[in-house]
Amino acid sequence: MKKIIISSIMLLMILLSVSVSAKVEPAYTDFTGKRFAVMIGSIFDEIADKTFNASQKLYFNNVIDNLIAVEQGKADAALLDEVVAMVSLSGGKFPHLATIVVPLEELDFIYAPFSMKQEFIDKYNEFLKVIKANGVHDDMVKRWLKTDFDENRRIPDIPLTNKNGVLKVAIIPTYPSFIFLGENREWSGFDIEQFRRFAQFLEMDIEFTAMDFGALLPYVASGKCDIAQSIYVTEERKKSMIFGDPTYIGKTVIVYRKDGGGAASAVGVSDNTDKGENAFVAWLKKGIERNLITDNRWKMIANGLGITMLIAAAAQFFGTIFGSFVCFLLTRRNRFVRGVTKLYCGIIRGTPMVVLLMIAYYIIFGSSSISNVAVAIAAFAFVVGVDIAQNLKGSIDTVDTVEVEAARSIGFSSFRAFMVVTFPQAVRRALPAYTNGFVELVKATAIVGFIAIQDLTRAGDIIRSRTYDAYFPLLFVALVYLTVTTICVMIFKFIVKKVNGAAVQ
Repeated sequence: MKKIIISSIMLLMILLSVSVSAKVEPAYTDFTGKRFAVMIGSIFDEIADKTFNASQKLYFNNVIDNLIAVEQGKADAALLDEVVAMVSLSGGKFPHLATIVVPLEELDFIYAPFSMKQEFIDKYNEFLKVIKANGVHDDMVKRWLKTDFDENRRIPDIPLTNKNGVLKVAIIPTYPSFIFLGENREWSGFDIEQFRRFAQFLEMDIEFTAMDFGALLPYVASGKCDIAQSIYVTEERKKSMIFGDPTYIGKTVIVYRKDGGGAASAVGVSDNTDKGENAFVAWLKKGIERNLITDNRWKMIANGLGITMLIAAAAQFFGTIFGSFVCFLLTRRNRFVRGVTKLYCGIIRGTPMVVLLMIAYYIIFGSSSISNVAVAIAAFAFVVGVDIAQNLKGSIDTVDTVEVEAARSIGFSSFRAFMVVTFPQAVRRALPAYTNGFVELVKATAIVGFIAIQDLTRAGDIIRSRTYDAYFPLLFVALVYLTVTTICVMIFKFIVKKVNGAAVQ
């Protein structure tokens, strides 16, 4: 009898254990009405609403930010493609996260490249038939999408020629194994190999332009590239884009936090790091090694900083010239001229900079071949010019009119009186705000990634997508901005002090 009781207890414990373990693995239906992290402009935005009736959607520009939101408990789940999810969660990068495949056939999605140029889609479809017939396509799928992700895997040598020009391809840099920044900071992945083979087929060279997903569609729509990487095909997208034949058919997965809890440990910082005063030092060393030293990634930061300072300095220079002209118009007696100029200043100051930047890039300069950096300089120069004009106009208005009248009384012309009396005083009074404006401009350039410029902020984002270190690249980029702006402030304080000191003497 005793044995029967013990056996019964053991059996009950086993059944209870099985029951508990079964509860650990939720069903996809358990996420109905939950908070979802989704990629801006992706098909998962629609799936979160229609299939899961999401109570809230948090929008992000890349995969890693989606996963971090789930890891930290800001979202209950994220929706991703099975391949991207598999790669993103490999190697213990997000130890608290797990995936569930959504077993709904209607949620299987088709990957296909797209363009606004029918001739390139026709050529791509012809090319795809060739590589499917000769087995190259199957080999690519096997190497990139059906095996464990290898960040050091390189594409085969595919010699290119520019006999027929350059194939311009728009890509998103955070989609391993489709696209990622590989060894020696070279683009690698399924789509990269595919497009290099396509360029070889066309007897063309190739040029990749990386950007956020949210910028991909308007970039292609404006005709700035010949073709874009494969994305999910939807009926809505077919109305505005020309898609090629399917490259790959994938499944939707839900990424969720296994313990269902709140904030997790920092991604990229090992949970078993020794506690104590050396923990921070160990994290710092590991962060520097992974994010800066490996593959000379510090060069991306250096190049990004160079682009940031180029845009800021050039925009400040041209903005000063333009602002002086606007200030001239604001001081005219003609009411119509002053009214139109004030209206322009009001529109510029009342519109967010990121919106003005995208209008300039996709609408004003949409059909031109002007470089992204030049567009950014022009856009910032127009905004900076308004600030400089109003600052200078306010300074001019503070100059005592008695001094101007005294100059006129001794025979100065109005122009000479302005240049000798009014202008020097106005410049000295406007200088502090002018220098502060440049410091703010350096920080404002962080938005240029919206038009596919790899500035300092974008360099940090690309490194994050490569290392899946949530915090170190962000903190390091912030430190670089802080260092640069602090140096600028010190230099400008010295200049202002010298100018004001010379004026007093």
